[in-house]
Amino acid sequence: MAKLRQWDTAASGELYGIAGWGAGYFGINGKGNLVAFPRQDPRTAIDIRELIEDAAGRGFGLPLLIRFSDILHHRIDTLRRGFDDAMARHGYGGRYLGVYPIKVNPQRQVVEEIMRFGRGGGMGLEAGSRPELHAVLAMQDDPRGIIICNGHKDDAYILLALQAGRLGKQLFLVAEKPRELERILAMAGEAGIPPRLGIRIKLVTSGSGKWEDSGGDRSKFGFTPSELLRAVELLRGQGRLDALRLIHFHLGSQISSIRTVKEALREMGRYYVELRRLGCPIDCIDLGGGLGVDYSGGRTTDGFSINYTEREYADDAVTALAGICSDAGLPHPDLITESGRALTAHHAMLAVNVLEISSLDIRAAPPLPATEPHQLMEKMQACLERLGKRNLHGAWQEAQFLRDEGSRLFDLGLFSLRQRAQLEDSFWRAARRAERLMQKKQAPPADLEGLQTLLADKYFCNFSVFQSLPDSWAIAQEFPVMPLHRLGEKPVRRGILQDITCDSDGKIASYIGTPERARVLPLHPLRNGEPYYLGIFLTGAYQEILGELHNLFGDTNAVHVALNEDGSWRYEQMIHGENVGQVLSYVQFHRRGLEERIERQVRESVAAGRITPAQGRAFRELYARGLDDLPYLESAAPGKSARRARAGVTSG
Repeated sequence: MAKLRQWDTAASGELYGIAGWGAGYFGINGKGNLVAFPRQDPRTAIDIRELIEDAAGRGFGLPLLIRFSDILHHRIDTLRRGFDDAMARHGYGGRYLGVYPIKVNPQRQVVEEIMRFGRGGGMGLEAGSRPELHAVLAMQDDPRGIIICNGHKDDAYILLALQAGRLGKQLFLVAEKPRELERILAMAGEAGIPPRLGIRIKLVTSGSGKWEDSGGDRSKFGFTPSELLRAVELLRGQGRLDALRLIHFHLGSQISSIRTVKEALREMGRYYVELRRLGCPIDCIDLGGGLGVDYSGGRTTDGFSINYTEREYADDAVTALAGICSDAGLPHPDLITESGRALTAHHAMLAVNVLEISSLDIRAAPPLPATEPHQLMEKMQACLERLGKRNLHGAWQEAQFLRDEGSRLFDLGLFSLRQRAQLEDSFWRAARRAERLMQKKQAPPADLEGLQTLLADKYFCNFSVFQSLPDSWAIAQEFPVMPLHRLGEKPVRRGILQDITCDSDGKIASYIGTPERARVLPLHPLRNGEPYYLGIFLTGAYQEILGELHNLFGDTNAVHVALNEDGSWRYEQMIHGENVGQVLSYVQFHRRGLEERIERQVRESVAAGRITPAQGRAFRELYARGLDDLPYLESAAPGKSARRARAGVTSG
């Protein structure tokens, strides 16, 4: 008889799929804690549980957004090296220029770190709106770094971009539509500023994955072939043909298949050749964004995975364009990518604590008081007793029918509350038994597949899906989720994570990282007096800026963590989350007005004799202190209240 495998940290790593989605940045140590390897080097590990508890002791409790600065550096370096190596191997004559689109994560601290790490390699920035352009112009102070101006442009946007060119910035105004090009040329003429232009081309090739409609004929922006020819003639007629230096395409976010990229590059290469033959001095091709992230770790072409690596992406881009240019006898253009998700997703994670568990497991519940017998309860008990492997399907169907019948009799007043409670207990015992039997079957009946979800425990966690994980709710994006400790123990419970909003949609309903995508997550039972920490990973792209204030839950505490030369780690920045007063001000409830209203109500209550002056003063102080607290449920460091722990700590 084969010996059963004993559970260990390796089994946990396999269960949660760390080797796939973790991309070498995460692992498990001998204590059973999850660790981060920000440089993909196991010798420099950061114990995430120890980090959480240290931050809590400094007044930065959970939920806590953790940003690993060195992962950002490593992601930038990985993409740059991928292109540089491919260009060297294929004798490519152009340069690689990385550009970060700040819409992906426009937090100042993140943009600053990207520019700091990218400096020296000519890291550029992309703006897709006038507010973003204001941020980009201030942040881009590297003379070798370029600026790409995309998106809808009004006169103020165009004028600001043109004037910025006088400062020596390498800025491309990319025309998205014919009328926009006409307006750029008119304003450039009025201002007497020669523009540096790009044109976005609408390819026939469309993207792949969840955002495939961003490319192809259905795309929002881009010049068609006929519009492109008219644009060339317009530029020629105005003596501005030399201004067109860049062509641009965008297939959409999270491209899942490398085949799509290859097809788009072949098509774009032909546009480059034809435009050069028409006299356009184009020397840059902007591949746009779309370089994906393998959220599931499965290396597939579904919406949450990719079937290629960064090096394969770079090699295919260089190979395709080198071949087309060589065949046409044309110089190799500089290649630009606007990769945002691939740069930032891995570097941030959200740590949350479980507050409590709600379970349908009635085995530990006290017995119900005896009640009058009923034929329906006798049938349910008999059904429960004969529920076995051979008659699993039929017995489970009967148990569901008997439960429904009990509900109908209760509605008609023919079934007492005690009788219904007894029947419900028997039904849930049958459900538990059916689930255990189902797990032993190789091909369970289709009507039993929902049993795990039906019986899953609800793990209530200290965060808001709408604020910290909006794509999970809005577009069913899936993120890796797993415990941050106790990974040497087998997770014997199955849970669904619920947030602390009052919305029934406030939950994570689907999980990846496990061997098969599932509606439940393997978890551990809670222990009295011990915290239970969970991590939600790959949240560095889009989640922070898309987060909304549902239930007035604002930004969480955040820390930026970096490695020292000796392998130890330090906080680069510690940033307090938004307090109650701040989030209330976003919806026009300003602190002074609120406190004046409370003061008036207290005076009226004292005058009416409902409370004493001392009670009124205590209430005002309690109300005022509450405005300074975070909206989330406080998780104090051992031996300290969260408020005391926050005292004297300054933000980074």
